[in-house]
Amino acid sequence: MRGREPVVAILTVLLSIGAFAGVALGEDGPEWKVLIYLDADNNLDMEAGLQHEDIYQIDMDELMAVGSTDHIDVFVLADRLEGPANVFQVYKGYTVEMKGCELNGVEVNMGHPDTLEKFVAFTESVSKAPNTCLFFWDHGSPTGVAWDDTVLGSTEGDWLTHWEVVEALENHDMDVIATDECSTGQVEVAYEYHTGLPGLQYAVLSECYTGWRGFPYDLILAGLDTDDVTPKALTQIIIDTTYEYFLDPPFMSELVTSHTGVDMAAMDGLATALTTLAGELKKDIATDHDMIISAASRANIIWGSKTLGFVDTEKFIDAISERSTSSATKKACTEVLTSLSSVVIGVAGSHVSDSKQTGLGIYVPWRAIEAVDEDTSYDDYAFSGLGWLDFLRAYWVWTGA
Repeated sequence: MRGREPVVAILTVLLSIGAFAGVALGEDGPEWKVLIYLDADNNLDMEAGLQHEDIYQIDMDELMAVGSTDHIDVFVLADRLEGPANVFQVYKGYTVEMKGCELNGVEVNMGHPDTLEKFVAFTESVSKAPNTCLFFWDHGSPTGVAWDDTVLGSTEGDWLTHWEVVEALENHDMDVIATDECSTGQVEVAYEYHTGLPGLQYAVLSECYTGWRGFPYDLILAGLDTDDVTPKALTQIIIDTTYEYFLDPPFMSELVTSHTGVDMAAMDGLATALTTLAGELKKDIATDHDMIISAASRANIIWGSKTLGFVDTEKFIDAISERSTSSATKKACTEVLTSLSSVVIGVAGSHVSDSKQTGLGIYVPWRAIEAVDEDTSYDDYAFSGLGWLDFLRAYWVWTGA
């Protein structure tokens, strides 16, 4: 934790909603709701790092370093491995348990969209802040953002898939979504959120790995605790503070951590450019398949990419452009890179990852497999229908795998 003194431990104050004085009721109330969907009902409810620090408590302490202010309402839905879930409003140095929320004090399935929807709807009922930033805290993947190990009535856990996130939030306004989780930073995931949540302006996604320390919530809230912070400015605050945070030890496996700021308004342009490139590559796949194999190999993300089948988009496109003899393909590559530079507004990497991860991954598995994992078909993504899956199928035929 960068050598700072720990913030005061949690003081939980039990108040009914009727007695709760922190609700913003008028136009002069807080400008931002900050929601933390803190799913520790899994193997992340642990001690980690060289000093065996409590991951959950580190982030709660960071949140309580600033808490709710004149500019911010901060709410947490926390579900730990043992015990029920709790819903808190966070203040400087203490938390208030929100007795009026039906999720409070009961065992919940953090992998179910109803849980997310109820949490968001409740915070909207007690805070009139016009802007919302939603953080997801847990394991992540190209499939989902929250894994719950202990689901009542089941011997199996449950993902909160990206499609379920869209389902839960489709009637709620989100300005920024930030995932404190691994492997969410793929073109396919960003495009899914863009098409499913048209009001979403920015996202912070991790192309590869997220270290155990996660986001520096104290620094993020401190940056937000002022007038007129725009969604873009908040996204940049998250990226900048996270980058600086991970420059300091202890690193452990955090050497490959990365987070990317994504401008959702630019996703349509990137999708169009990638559709054009997919058509050009498919057109002469018999000639280009060896080039594509080589490009995908050069663009492998350094953590987990061979298993997941995702490669770094910019490095993949750069490699295609360098080796292609087709002027149309080179032009399409230029359009993709130009569009990508508009989508990616910042990358918070750490040391090794700085030269390996440029912002977003994309699906280019070397063998014929149309599943991202055992629960997800690639054609579940809206992006797959824009020509990328057709290109992949043609590519797989020529790889002979």
